[in-house]
Amino acid sequence: MDGKKTKSPKFLIKYLVVAGAVCFAIAYGNTNAFFAHNLVLIFLYMGLSQAWNIIGGYAGQLSLGHVAFFGIGSYTSTLLYLNYGITPWIGALVGAALAAVVAYGLGWATLRLKGAYFTLATIAFAEVLRILATNFSGITKGAQGVGIPFRPELGNMIFRGKTGYVILALGFAVIVYLVCRYMDRTRLGYYLAAIREDETTSASMGINVANNKVLAMVLSAVFTAIGGTVYAQYILFIEPASEFSYSVSLNMALFAIFGGLGSLYGPIVGAAILIPIQEYLRVTFGGSLPGLHLAMFGLVLIITVLLMPKGVFPTIQGFVQGRIARSQKKKLRGEGSQ
Repeated sequence: MDGKKTKSPKFLIKYLVVAGAVCFAIAYGNTNAFFAHNLVLIFLYMGLSQAWNIIGGYAGQLSLGHVAFFGIGSYTSTLLYLNYGITPWIGALVGAALAAVVAYGLGWATLRLKGAYFTLATIAFAEVLRILATNFSGITKGAQGVGIPFRPELGNMIFRGKTGYVILALGFAVIVYLVCRYMDRTRLGYYLAAIREDETTSASMGINVANNKVLAMVLSAVFTAIGGTVYAQYILFIEPASEFSYSVSLNMALFAIFGGLGSLYGPIVGAAILIPIQEYLRVTFGGSLPGLHLAMFGLVLIITVLLMPKGVFPTIQGFVQGRIARSQKKKLRGEGSQ
């Protein structure tokens, strides 16, 4: 009982500090549009990278076509809202359900592929959806895109100013985090970790490799689609070139890998560090010297990966744990000498 009592205050303090920092950031963002825009993207990509991490990190299946589910979510909710007046809150769930069905079929068709073949299959699938969205102009308006009327209302998932979007994106990130945190401690999380390390050994131990990988793909697709709806309602415009852009898939994977692949906090750390750098370089150098901001961003990534090959969070975590272990050993030696 005493142990539980000593842990409880620390647990509460940690989350109170985080909550206080978030509230301060939102309050400051209310007066600084660029800062608020960064917060929206940070929280949005925290959720998206966490969702990608389910299949790419926990299951070890490198999907670079995850933007397919992002696009399914954004197009489904937007078209339902514009054509039938269905609130995006419900449209997001419909888009998530559709993405789950597509992910189930895609998973069974591609997850038996190994290594680069699976990655190429996901890229090809996303490209097929982009082409379909471009050519089926009667439904999607094609390359000209679809504008969403600015009607600020909670039911429309449209807000005046950016504070509402910051809170919306934060809520999305928190939900995905909680699901991943729960999954990380369940049988599915352990199964996926085992599959990532060695599929053959996992199968010999009685783990249904195919079923668990498909389930990871479906869970990942569901939250990626919901993120697509949040993004569509934020920018109020969708088009095939942006909703099925390869860069969205790349960012999801990149932030998770940079922060720490397969870890619970890796995607959060990755998005929190890289989004501000990416946006600052884009705003500072994107207009005067086109392409320079991308080169500088790539250089930052290369240096970080060389210095921290396991990712930022696992490296820092290992360093802190090592320091704690060394200090405890010194303490025990001091007590022993006495």
